Amino acid sequence: MEVLAAQRALAIKDEELKLVLERLDTKENELKNLKEAAVVDANDPWKLYSLARERIGERSTGNLAIKKLKVEAVQLQVEAATGDPQKLAETSRELLNKASLSIEANVDSSISMKKGSDPDLVLLENNNVSRRLKQSHP
Repeated sequence: MEVLAAQRALAIKDEELKLVLERLDTKENELKNLKEAAVVDANDPWKLYSLARERIGERSTGNLAIKKLKVEAVQLQVEAATGDPQKLAETSRELLNKASLSIEANVDSSISMKKGSDPDLVLLENNNVSRRLKQSHP
């Protein structure tokens, strides 16, 4: 009986040993895979670098700087093109204001000439009107 009990215990221990060895193999495989992944991860920056170089066609940094400057120049041209209508509108307003002031001054001088007043007084009056207009519309 003791021999049978010892054989059973040995068989049980043998099965346990097989299970432990299987788990050990599984863990070793996992460790091996993790090491390979770590090597791949370490090489990823180099892969990214080589992909980036392929993407830009082995351009030098000087060429990239020139391309960046060209892009900035185009952006500035777009800004200038959109800003010009605003400047034109402001200039047009200024010209219209000046033209209206000039017309008012001409109307005032022609009115005073029609009244038959002295030409020297008309000039003096026109100068006064011009000064008042300039002061009221700087």
